[in-house]
Amino acid sequence: MPACSRLIRDPLTRTVTATAVIPISACSGPQGLAIGPVVGTFGEMLTGCNGAVANAAANRPTALIDDGTAGGTFGAVVALPFQAGNDEVWFNSGDNHYYLARSGNNSFVNPAPDPVTGTRYGCPNVAGAINYGGAIYTGANTLGEAFPGNPSFAGPQALGMSNALTLENDPDTIAGLANCPKGSPGPGGVGTTTVANTHGTNHSVAADSAHNQIYLPVASTAFQTGMTGLCAQGGGVDANGCIAVFQTVGADP
Repeated sequence: MPACSRLIRDPLTRTVTATAVIPISACSGPQGLAIGPVVGTFGEMLTGCNGAVANAAANRPTALIDDGTAGGTFGAVVALPFQAGNDEVWFNSGDNHYYLARSGNNSFVNPAPDPVTGTRYGCPNVAGAINYGGAIYTGANTLGEAFPGNPSFAGPQALGMSNALTLENDPDTIAGLANCPKGSPGPGGVGTTTVANTHGTNHSVAADSAHNQIYLPVASTAFQTGMTGLCAQGGGVDANGCIAVFQTVGADP
C-alpha cells in the first residue's frame, strides 16, 4: 500500500525521534501540518493533503494523526473525507476548528468523480468559463453542488472548516474557481485539450484565536466576468485580490 510519512524531530538535537507512516488511502500529497487539541487519548495533528495524484483515494481525505502524548497510539490515523486539496492548514484554539486552504479541492490532473453525482468531469471547454466546480460541503457533513444547475467540473477552490472536537465537516466557503490546465478532460467527461482555464490559487490560511478571525489571501482574478468573488463581496476588487477576513458565528462545540 503506497504511503507517506511525517517525521518528528527533537528541536534541540535536531534528530528524528519518530516517524508516522500515513497510508495513501488517508492522505496523498502531504504539504501542511497543524497541531490540534487532545481529544480523549488522541493528540491531534492535522495533515494538509493536496490529493493531487492519480492514485489518491476516491473520497479525497485529509488525515488526522495521533501524536501519542495522551496514551494513544502514535501515528494512528483518522481520515476526514473530501477535505483534500490543501496547501496550508490551521488550528484555531479560539473556536476549536481547523481551517483548510483547499486550493485544489479534491481534484487532480483528471478531476476526481463528483461525490454527489459520481460523474467524472474535466475542465470547461470555454476559455474563462464561469460557474464551474465540483461538490463542496454545504452543511454539516453534507455534500452538495457548488453551483446548482450547472455541470460539476473540477474544483472550485474552497476554504474548508472542520470541528476538531467532533470531527464534523462544516460548510465550505468558495474561495475561487478551479485552476484547470490544458489536457484535463476526465474519462467519459467533458473538457478540452486546448483551452487552459487558469486562475490564481488561494492556498494560505491563518486564524487569530483571540478574536476568532480567519484570514485567507485571495488571488487576483479569482473569479471571471459574470461572477462576484470574495474580494468584491467585501467591498474590494476581485481583479486586485485581497485578504478576506472571516468572523466565526454561532455555536458549534
